[in-house]
Amino acid sequence: MDIRGFEAGSQFQDSRHFPVGFSRSGEFTLHQAEILEQYGHVLKDLENGQQKAKGREQKHFIAVCSGSKEAESMLEKAWLKYRTLTHVDTVASAFGQLKSQSLEEARVQAQSGVGAKHTRH
Repeated sequence: MDIRGFEAGSQFQDSRHFPVGFSRSGEFTLHQAEILEQYGHVLKDLENGQQKAKGREQKHFIAVCSGSKEAESMLEKAWLKYRTLTHVDTVASAFGQLKSQSLEEARVQAQSGVGAKHTRH
């Protein structure tokens, strides 16, 4: 599989959140899992600023990650789903306590499409 504007890298894994792999986790389609495995390192580096964008597609991807553009490609949608499932957001309540969103809450949110717009943390 070749995705326009992106070069596949070494296989990306996240054994902390998906110990059986993306394709066997039940969270991703086979196509989404393949995208994450082949392009995950590049996507992570682009989002974290460790790699500069090369071309229009990569610049659009960075804009999607920052929340300034909507995801259009399957690659962008797969990455946002991955980020939604792996980010645990911590917020302060009115009483000064911290509340963490559990991984299960994030999964429900990702499946329902609620909060699909990603904000950079």
